[in-house]
Amino acid sequence: MALVAAVALLEGVGLVLLVPIFALSIGAQGGGWVSRQLQSAFDALQLQDTQSRLIFLLLVFALLLIGRLVLTARRELLLSEIQIGYVDSRRLAVMKRMSEAPWEIASRLQQAEGAQVLAGDAQKLGTTVRLLQQIFVALMMLAAQCLAALLVSPILALFCFAVLGLGALALRVTLLRAHELGENVATANMATMQVLLQFFGGLKMAISQGLQQAYVDEMKQVMRDVEERQLEVMRANARRHIAVGVTAIVLGGAVCVIGLTWLAVPVAAVVGLLLIMARITGPAILLQHSAQQFAQMVPVYWRQRQLEERTLGAAAPGRPLAEGEAPIALERAITFEKVTYDHAEDGGSPALRHCSAELRAGAFVGLTGPSGAGKTTFVDLLAGLIFPDEGEIRADGVPLDAATMPGWRRQLSYVGQDPYFFPDSVRRNLTWANPQASEAALWEALRVAGAEALVKQLPEGLDSVIGERGLFLSGGERQRLALARALVRRPRLLILDEATNAIDLAGERSLLAALLALCPRPTILMIAHRRETLTRCDQLLVLSEGQLRPARSAEEAFAAMPEAVDEP
Repeated sequence: MALVAAVALLEGVGLVLLVPIFALSIGAQGGGWVSRQLQSAFDALQLQDTQSRLIFLLLVFALLLIGRLVLTARRELLLSEIQIGYVDSRRLAVMKRMSEAPWEIASRLQQAEGAQVLAGDAQKLGTTVRLLQQIFVALMMLAAQCLAALLVSPILALFCFAVLGLGALALRVTLLRAHELGENVATANMATMQVLLQFFGGLKMAISQGLQQAYVDEMKQVMRDVEERQLEVMRANARRHIAVGVTAIVLGGAVCVIGLTWLAVPVAAVVGLLLIMARITGPAILLQHSAQQFAQMVPVYWRQRQLEERTLGAAAPGRPLAEGEAPIALERAITFEKVTYDHAEDGGSPALRHCSAELRAGAFVGLTGPSGAGKTTFVDLLAGLIFPDEGEIRADGVPLDAATMPGWRRQLSYVGQDPYFFPDSVRRNLTWANPQASEAALWEALRVAGAEALVKQLPEGLDSVIGERGLFLSGGERQRLALARALVRRPRLLILDEATNAIDLAGERSLLAALLALCPRPTILMIAHRRETLTRCDQLLVLSEGQLRPARSAEEAFAAMPEAVDEP
């Protein structure tokens, strides 16, 4: 604010100096308070002739310009830092709110909406902040220029301000219209984002049925709607820009006529005032344009806030571990006691109904069953992503609820069939789960996961970049690295959600042998569909139609799976 005010002040002083500089150049009298003050300064400096006075004024004017340039550069740098910082803070606020929400809410958020808010809308918020800054800067510049105009010719300046005031009243109507147009564009942009995200999902289907052109036509229609709404905004902007320009030209003519005839203002003062009014036109147009665009961008901000509101207060009321408090050790067993969970949005039968089971500490538990039987729901309950509608889950007799969940989650590692990786090095991806892990611990985890040779073959070993989502690796290699990352965490509970389905049978056999040889061995829950995998389990559970039951043998469990894989 200080820099904006300083730049505006130097702008105003420079404009005021233009009047005496012009008067001295043409040998005319400037008149007014400014001329009297300068005359006193000339007398004090003993500047008697016109040339020395003009050189002095030009020197002062040049210094003002240099100072204004330096301060303007510093001002713009600070404003950019504020803009970037605000965008990052808003994006992080949304990400934090989404990450703290219960999984039932977070999993239902539309991917298109999240992508639009975190990517496109975040950038638009940066533009909105810049517009707000421009409005503030324009107001300060207008204030300094209006003060300069009053010093040159008070009566004529007041006439100009009256005309500008009427224009400001007309601006209010245009801002309301701009806000309405902004809401239309924001809605259309969301539709476009949804179409773009869905494009690749339906592309295979369209090509396989020879419907490529019809598919593209559907996309084209949505984008045409967005284009038309954006063009309507631009047309409205162009009309307002022309109106402001015409008003400025008419106002300039009126200033000349009234000042030179009715008010008998000196020519130098009239010319100086015209220069000031010409300068005022710039901030005035900027103010009008920025305010209009700002009104169009406001819906973007409210859409982001609405996304936060949907998760506001929904975060689980867990607490961090108190100093010296130990998390649940999991030394005896995890027990499911008549657990029921219902996917309320489906309106169908519960995913799990009155399920009871005991997972012994250190056991290798195999969970199997047909697709849609509730295996993922069982795992989500175990990991605390969701909570039972009825019944209770306990670890060593301690209820796993919202209060104990933060400590419980520190004890487990989860590996899915499609693991996520940062576009960074192997080391960065492994230590994400445990930043304090030593290099020896990293190599030991890689050895157990069967990925030691793979990493040693990479050009820079642990420091090799594996690309976005592990792009430079095969599916099986990504799963091995994901398992190594889970082991680096040294969990008490290891959940493998079809985490080895991209690894061949021989590789899985070796991997499971290494896991079973761990000492101490974590409790391992593995969702599996292969007969040989099931034969290695200490305990077998079968989920079918929401019911959980133990299986006495791998053959019995295998028979419960229509889609089971029976590889030689």
